[in-house]
Amino acid sequence: MSKKVQKKKLRVIVYTSTHRIEGTYSTMDGIRLLDDLNARQTDFVPLTDVRVTSLQNESEILFRSEFVAVNVHGITLFSPNPKVVDGAIESRLMGRTRATAAEHASLLMSSARR
Repeated sequence: MSKKVQKKKLRVIVYTSTHRIEGTYSTMDGIRLLDDLNARQTDFVPLTDVRVTSLQNESEILFRSEFVAVNVHGITLFSPNPKVVDGAIESRLMGRTRATAAEHASLLMSSARR
């Protein structure tokens, strides 16, 4: 009988040079997200329950999919979804039509320092 590995589902935001991708990433329970990503032996990151928008117009959904594999070489930012992780970050972005990848990164770093 094989032992089942416990996984944790984490909502994430992934930015590429042209797209913003929101989805669910399955990580090993008890392992940090960065360690899990670095341990991967593949060029693709699997995401489920995905929504893809263009960086030109993030309010327009290009498509939704049950599964997408994102090439790691095209990723410019990969982070837990601030809407889910920290309500304070979401409240700082409220009223904005879109936040850039740099703004998300800056808010995540300032939140982590608290």
